[in-house]
Amino acid sequence: LPEDDKLIVSVHAYTPYNFALNTKGTSTWDKSKDAGDIDYLMKTINDLFISKGIPAIIGEFGAMNKENEAERVEWVTYYLTKAKEIGVPCIWWDNNAFEGSGENFGLLDRRNLTFPYADLVNAMMEAVK
Repeated sequence: LPEDDKLIVSVHAYTPYNFALNTKGTSTWDKSKDAGDIDYLMKTINDLFISKGIPAIIGEFGAMNKENEAERVEWVTYYLTKAKEIGVPCIWWDNNAFEGSGENFGLLDRRNLTFPYADLVNAMMEAVK
């Protein structure tokens, strides 16, 4: 990386993939099995950037809706807690998609100005306090 005091590394990280991004993956968050993927991500970001004084941000993350809000609440709490430990802010990829079989990452229903997954949003807010 060039030496530049205005440089920030931005990472897109949907992990663990089978839970967060794979449309044919699992809808179940298994902390005992899946937390290692998040731990590895945060350690890598810390080792490569934060520990060297290079700021980093996770500019895109999320876990698509698979009718599993309670699982996503547990996952996002762990994910954001680990990111906070190393001082990395995270931005949820809200693509305003709520229906169909694709990448449904919507949080704010822009037509109705509501949050259909309020428990998920509240968990995010609590984790970053």
